[in-house]
Amino acid sequence: VERHLIDSIVAVMQPQLGDVIQDPAAGTCGFLIAANNYLRRHNDFDDLTDAHQRRYAKETFFGMELVQDTHRLALMNMLLHGIEGGVTYGDTLSDHRQLPNATLILSNPPFGTKKGGGLPTRGDLTFETSNKQFAFLQHIYRALKPGGRAAVVLPDNVLFESGIGRQIRADLMDKCNLHTILRLPTGIFYAQGVKANVIFFEKRAAAATTPGERLAAITAMAAKSAGRGTKNTASITRSAAHRGCTTRPAPSL
Repeated sequence: VERHLIDSIVAVMQPQLGDVIQDPAAGTCGFLIAANNYLRRHNDFDDLTDAHQRRYAKETFFGMELVQDTHRLALMNMLLHGIEGGVTYGDTLSDHRQLPNATLILSNPPFGTKKGGGLPTRGDLTFETSNKQFAFLQHIYRALKPGGRAAVVLPDNVLFESGIGRQIRADLMDKCNLHTILRLPTGIFYAQGVKANVIFFEKRAAAATTPGERLAAITAMAAKSAGRGTKNTASITRSAAHRGCTTRPAPSL
């Protein structure tokens, strides 16, 4: 199920040759590999010059992975798909400088709090929090170039938590156009019973409305989805189902 959804998310984002694609919580590089597969299906690489092919192999995909054994698997996985390097061993929430700003970010950040409840040690995040998904979300919208786009898998608390969560959502809406929230059935990406969402947004070139107006917009977007069930399940979920994915009715937001 997860693989079909990853492929569907990538298809919706439509990666392009020339994109700089990042996953700050790379794992074994599922999103980066899916983006590579999409690009190879939709472009004739035989027509690319040697210089463009070298750039594609070495300067298109970037990720960071904290767990050493997983990092080794990620490097092997990327190499088997013709991508050299690109995945750094390290902690995005401590040292992100090896990740260049991106035009496309695809990610499923870890869920929970940093070990020991500590805060990220990097000093450029506006809102200090031990909550990993909120810290990664800040990294993602800060790392996008103007006009860059992102699809991020996040749990429910990112949409509804008060306090620091509300401030981060307001900052996201100030910097980006959050245009879609995709509600997923439980048991996908997270443990059974944990509700997950995919949020899609694009980095603004300049602010167009006030932070309060944008925060009201995301609250209205979430409330509007309440009680819809399977009737209005997003096309990306239907796409995954057509590819062999069986899903249960999506819970209300």
